[in-house]
Amino acid sequence: MLTDSKALIDTNILVYALDKDSEKHEKAKETIKNQCEKGSAIVSAQNLAEFVFVVTEKKKKLSAEQANQFVFDLSDNSAVLSYSTSEIIRASQLKFEYKTNFFDSLIVATMEKAGVFTIITENEKDFVKINWLKVINPFKV
Repeated sequence: MLTDSKALIDTNILVYALDKDSEKHEKAKETIKNQCEKGSAIVSAQNLAEFVFVVTEKKKKLSAEQANQFVFDLSDNSAVLSYSTSEIIRASQLKFEYKTNFFDSLIVATMEKAGVFTIITENEKDFVKINWLKVINPFKV
């Protein structure tokens, strides 16, 4: 069960929530719905951009209009974090400190600046390296 604290929903959860062919679809959809209903859903602008890319270009599961509608709906029901130059620099530091990839580090730097220390993701192995970050995999809960 997820806590009542604010938690960033990672891109993979967003993608599964819209991928009706995935066995993880229902759990991902339920996870997002629960976080939004509790007012504890957070996404980053980076997650939303990655989501649109994956579902419209990589997996080609949605039209641009469908993907955009999901982004608008999610943005209305969650807080959206953006990043700036300072988060890019911090991400570079995190990358080397924790041996993570840059884009995961950018999400973490964006979360850190916003005071969000929980991420909901299937990608445990990369985010668990960051000792102050709580990582929740909804598919294991």
